[in-house]
Amino acid sequence: MYIYKKEDLEIFIKNTTKKALEIKNFDQAMKYALKTTTDYYTDTQMSFAEKRGKRISFISGYGKESFKPVEINTLVDKYVLLLQNIDNVNKDEKEKVVNMFKLIVQNR
Repeated sequence: MYIYKKEDLEIFIKNTTKKALEIKNFDQAMKYALKTTTDYYTDTQMSFAEKRGKRISFISGYGKESFKPVEINTLVDKYVLLLQNIDNVNKDEKEKVVNMFKLIVQNR
């Protein structure tokens, strides 16, 4: 497994997206993307969930629980990405990461 430096964000996103799309099982692909992303952004927590009406049903997640407010990002109508303790990541970087997850979900 390659250890990424923070300046390697574009390479990280490209490699993570490629590998996640190669994994045939959707849940396993999302777990891979979540795990590698929380390894890249230590001290964060990311979860993947399904929206069911007004409720959100947890599917999988990784990272360190911080008991801070959760940021909810809609990936598609049905799925959301929950980010916690991501305040230290700048807005552009965060948007790239969310877009990576959107791409993975949309290509399923």
